[in-house]
Amino acid sequence: MFTAIPSAAETLGLTAPERLNEAHDVSAFDCGEPSINDFLRRRASTTRHAAVYVSCFEGTTQVAAYYTLTNASVARDIMPKKLQRNSPAEHPLALLGRMGVTLSMQGKGVASDLVQDAIERAIYAAQIVASTGIIVHPLNARLEAFYSRIGFKPIPDLSEVTMLLSFR
Repeated sequence: MFTAIPSAAETLGLTAPERLNEAHDVSAFDCGEPSINDFLRRRASTTRHAAVYVSCFEGTTQVAAYYTLTNASVARDIMPKKLQRNSPAEHPLALLGRMGVTLSMQGKGVASDLVQDAIERAIYAAQIVASTGIIVHPLNARLEAFYSRIGFKPIPDLSEVTMLLSFR
């Protein structure tokens, strides 16, 4: 993580997120959501469409949590009015894609730490390749409430399940 403040993940014995590489062991990962497990186990190591960040159990290469980041764009007229001014036709954003926390680590603040890490990386990247926010597509109402508590807002003109956190 980019911050010097100890995170829940660090106090739980997890490593800071780093890019997935061939040394990471994804074989035992189980977050309870088959599509999230399947992506990590079968496609994450070969995808060229997203950067995959993993956090491991300290002292091991066993993945305990992960998330993906990629670039995205949304038509200017779908964005909230305050973000439309001087915006290009396709508004550049970051996309927090798949994210999962293994069952044994759920409910301990790890997901919040992952989102914070993703936001910090997206803000850093926005200084190099302009973007003005980060979007997510929560899988269910529980995750929608989770992202809402962090500050993400729905973009109902785009879809019922897309939420935005503006960097402005």
